[in-house]
Amino acid sequence: MKKSFSVKEMYTMLGISKVSGYDLIKQGLFDVVVIAKHTRVLTESFEKWYANQFYYHKVNGESPGQALRNKYLTKKELQNILGIAKSTAEDLILSGRFKTEPADHRLTLISRKSFERWYSGQVRYHKVNGEPPGKRLPPVYSQAEVRKIMGYNHRNDVYELIKRTHIKTYHSDSNIMIDKLEFDTWYKNRKTNKEPSD
Repeated sequence: MKKSFSVKEMYTMLGISKVSGYDLIKQGLFDVVVIAKHTRVLTESFEKWYANQFYYHKVNGESPGQALRNKYLTKKELQNILGIAKSTAEDLILSGRFKTEPADHRLTLISRKSFERWYSGQVRYHKVNGEPPGKRLPPVYSQAEVRKIMGYNHRNDVYELIKRTHIKTYHSDSNIMIDKLEFDTWYKNRKTNKEPSD
């Protein structure tokens, strides 16, 4: 690997204009040297910068942000992981469900650790490829499952059941999940605790 390369090689590599290339140099994002009045970019410093940002992409070569990928996700990666639309990803980020950090060019980086913690405590969103959600939740029923077991026609019937019986519930995103053990115990004793809607 060459120890340095020209400014033209740099901006051609990134697929940006000459002006944008010199703007990067003026910002001092990586080290340069001047040899015989020609500015050259130091390869090691450039590659370190490239591995710690997501905005600029090489026309041919490895993806940016390699040094950050174990710690952070981009909004686009969030979309791809969950198979969701851009607007949905933006809503999740703005809702404060994940720990985020601002980056260059108005990019928002999402903490992988906080994303995985959120993912394991909800059941609404599923990874396109990967483990199912809800690992941190105890065994639960969804409202739809309880409605089917009880033969209810409306969601409000489930809400009323929860109010009457005080069965433990969990909030997962915008969903209410019903504790499976408590519901099953109550359900087995229904004959001595008749429900008005039966």
